[in-house]
Amino acid sequence: MAAGRDALGSGGEGRLPRWHEVALAIAGGDVTISRSYEGLEAADIRLAGGTTHVTSSDDGVNASGSTTSTGGGGALDANGGITVTGGTLVAIGSTGMAESPEESSTQDWLAASASGSARRDLRHRGCRRGRRDGRGWRWHGRQPALTSAVKESPAEPAAGLSRAWESGGVKLYSDFAARRTRQIATDVVALVLIVASVANGVAVFSTVNDLSRFGRQMQDAGADFRLSMTDVGDRLSGVPLIGAGISAPFDTASGAGSTLEAAGQTQQDLILRAAIALGVGVAALPILLLVLVWLLPRLRFAVRATRTRAMLHAGLDVELLALRALTHQKVGAIAKVAPDALGAWRRRDPEVMRRLADLELKSVGIRV
Repeated sequence: MAAGRDALGSGGEGRLPRWHEVALAIAGGDVTISRSYEGLEAADIRLAGGTTHVTSSDDGVNASGSTTSTGGGGALDANGGITVTGGTLVAIGSTGMAESPEESSTQDWLAASASGSARRDLRHRGCRRGRRDGRGWRWHGRQPALTSAVKESPAEPAAGLSRAWESGGVKLYSDFAARRTRQIATDVVALVLIVASVANGVAVFSTVNDLSRFGRQMQDAGADFRLSMTDVGDRLSGVPLIGAGISAPFDTASGAGSTLEAAGQTQQDLILRAAIALGVGVAALPILLLVLVWLLPRLRFAVRATRTRAMLHAGLDVELLALRALTHQKVGAIAKVAPDALGAWRRRDPEVMRRLADLELKSVGIRV
């Protein structure tokens, strides 16, 4: 075919002349196959000019060579290889049958795979890039997932796995406004209760510790009495002949003052220990309850949300998320998704798996 326009549509192969089963060459003109099972099929296919549009339910362009092909669904299907030397080639088809040009192709090319569904986010799963002479492209094979997402409708809430999640940082709050508001309010209340508990503990400590002033007074009185008796005894001991006998009772009284001083110190120590125990107890008991009721669930949420976000960043897909939902979520919540959710997962029902994935992501506070 070298010129003109040709429009075809059929339920099977595009109905070109019979010789197309051996070789097919399109050198010019406009060819449109609007509906077909196999679009263009021949042992050898050469597209050298013109514009060709092919829509098919199986292979778009099938250069079958001498081999009989079973299965399909690829935009390009060649048993002998694909060489691109110029022009513009756009091919969209099944990932499982994806084929790309040979390294000998002189035309730039880029092959990328994506997962998703209509009116949902599409996430690039990987890409391969071809060689171009003079441009220094020498890398072939699989690259890591691209860091961008293609969206059909940015305003529509997404339900697939399309966001290129940034790694790093702990995820503390849910992406859903209602739950995030509850979390923030709970955190504020918990922090206020912690501050109040510490304040109460300090107040109890101060109140109990004030009782030690009686011990300080006792210690001071004992010290003063001991010093007074010691001073009197020293003075009387200087009296000739009777000094030693007169000073002895005062030395004994000085020892009693030392005993009173020690008792005052002991009372202070006991009250200090009691004040610390009561103050810590008053503060620690509410804080311990908050740890059990508030902090541990918050830590579990942060760990699960951060871990799930990291797995999304690494390429966690809908099927695995649906499986996580079946193992983590409550039976009642799973039953609301589908009466036989496990069977639907085994059949790989896309709608049920999507809803299970959404359930799992919502439970960890991630919106995608």
